[in-house]
Amino acid sequence: MGGALLGQILVQDGGGQAELDARFPLVAIRDHFSSKSMIPVEWIIIGAGVVLLIVAALAIYRLWSHRHERSAPLLVFNRVAASQGLKLADRWFLWRIATQQTLPTPLTLLLSPPTLFHHGRSFAASRAPWRRAAILRHVAAIGQVLAG
Repeated sequence: MGGALLGQILVQDGGGQAELDARFPLVAIRDHFSSKSMIPVEWIIIGAGVVLLIVAALAIYRLWSHRHERSAPLLVFNRVAASQGLKLADRWFLWRIATQQTLPTPLTLLLSPPTLFHHGRSFAASRAPWRRAAILRHVAAIGQVLAG
């Protein structure tokens, strides 16, 4: 029975009757932290919200103002691949190979035919057996377009 009363405070009321009040510690904490000298919680939340809004606006402004300074390897890849005569489907296929092979940019596949064939074989090996021959034919066709 003593375990059930643990954490509760015994309070004597005016008539001498004893009652258990489990809320007494919480009321004391609330009274301690709600003195007149403290800032209301609502104002603290509003202030934090304003600070977050300002920081978010500054971050968006910085990203927007520096958008032209960022590297654009995919844009360069698309321009070079289009100038080499590759169709959009072939460019998309090379991008899939590059991302699956964790290459930094698919541009490396355009620069060297041995690199294209090596990563093309690795990409085909990771696919279903019935698709491997079609993938290798597609890589060979892209190699022919790039070489010719």
